[in-house]
Amino acid sequence: MTSRWCVGFLFSLSIAACSKPGGGGTTPATGVVVDPNAPVAPVVAGDNAIDAAALEAFMRTRFAEQIRLGLVEPSFATALEDVLGELADMDIRTTGELNALIDPKFDKVAFDVIRTQQGGASNFTGLLRDIFLIANLPLYAEKAWKGQFVAHPGDFPIPNAFGISDDTLLQYGIISPSGGFDEVQGD
Repeated sequence: MTSRWCVGFLFSLSIAACSKPGGGGTTPATGVVVDPNAPVAPVVAGDNAIDAAALEAFMRTRFAEQIRLGLVEPSFATALEDVLGELADMDIRTTGELNALIDPKFDKVAFDVIRTQQGGASNFTGLLRDIFLIANLPLYAEKAWKGQFVAHPGDFPIPNAFGISDDTLLQYGIISPSGGFDEVQGD
């Protein structure tokens, strides 16, 4: 009888510890505070090795709503192989690692920028490069960029919105005051 009472008491105590008066507020399993107004990024199932098909499936799933709204063109243009190389150079091997790289505020900030500043749509290549710059500009500049494109001030409004200035991008060689945004053709 005593052991049943102890188990019941401990169970009740654990429920009470994870609850707030008035209900809700934290998740019982983790105790993490839940903000009901926080933007929710789509859940992307799986942690697949990145290849062309897995990357496209990830991007189509992760940004499905933005594609539907016309904010994202579901295309890598001509840069799919370059982007796959950039992912490998940054040691991002799975879709789970890529998903973890995306800033929690990315959906709200990036797509507000696209709506208000870019006046059009981005594509998968542009989004991924913005994600790389925001997540780890020094690593991207050192290992992955390799001068594959040239850009000029104002070409990166999404990283700018995350506090990465054009001056900083210029210091890393990502933009050039005289350059225009073009893919640099092979060596």
